[in-house]
Amino acid sequence: MRYYLTKDKNGIAAGQKKLANFAFTAATDDEIKKALGDGAEIPEGYVAGWASTADIDSYGHKVMAGAFAEAIQKRGLRGPKSIKLLIGHNWNQVAGEIKVLEYRGTRLWIEAQMALNITYVRDAYEAAKMLGGTNFSVGFMLQDYSWKETDAGKEFLQIDRGDLFEVSIVPFPGNEEATMTFIKSAADDADEGEDDDALPTVSEFEKALVRSDLVKSRNQAREITKMIKANLALFTPKAEPVSTKGQEPGPVLDLNKLTELSALVAQMKSVISAPVATE
Repeated sequence: MRYYLTKDKNGIAAGQKKLANFAFTAATDDEIKKALGDGAEIPEGYVAGWASTADIDSYGHKVMAGAFAEAIQKRGLRGPKSIKLLIGHNWNQVAGEIKVLEYRGTRLWIEAQMALNITYVRDAYEAAKMLGGTNFSVGFMLQDYSWKETDAGKEFLQIDRGDLFEVSIVPFPGNEEATMTFIKSAADDADEGEDDDALPTVSEFEKALVRSDLVKSRNQAREITKMIKANLALFTPKAEPVSTKGQEPGPVLDLNKLTELSALVAQMKSVISAPVATE
């Protein structure tokens, strides 16, 4: 079930549940390496990404940096009152254990271990793995908030503090470009040693652009692909001209020798063309 925030003169309609869902942009490769550690033994089903950023989402909500810091400190990541990892904001479907939940700059980073022995979690994991990752979304109770306007005059709900109680794995977040930036599968171990920069298809190249945070959407990635295709000559190394500087000049044929050679060739032609005597 999803509850929506509605605006009235008091900010939130009386008696309405104060639940909002958010999901945000992907992490860069450097951020993933910093978080997980190069060469670390990462178990299957380990996922990571950004749970919240200070961006206006498709619902017109903006969660400010640090809005959940107090809740994380108070609730922690283990125990009955801890912040839970769920599937699709379903309070009856715990998905595993959140290992890391902390602010890095203005964004909230999450790492979690999915409980793959639970059937519905394994299903969500297999779907996420097949898609190359899904999304994160947060559920919380509003505490401090106010309505603001952008420079363009568009209203949004600014959330300065919220009581965070769960982070969910979802297929459709408020931000369609938000992705789960890391998902560990058993196949990853078999792929070690291969060229990580080599991508098998144009589609994978475009997805990699989005994951690396170089672009914000697949549409932007497609535009880059189109430009690269149109300018492939720029990426093809040109053969350098062979330099003759410092080299000795080749031998020059003596004119007298050339005259003698011409006479010899003429003599050979006459012998070859002469009639052959037969008995």
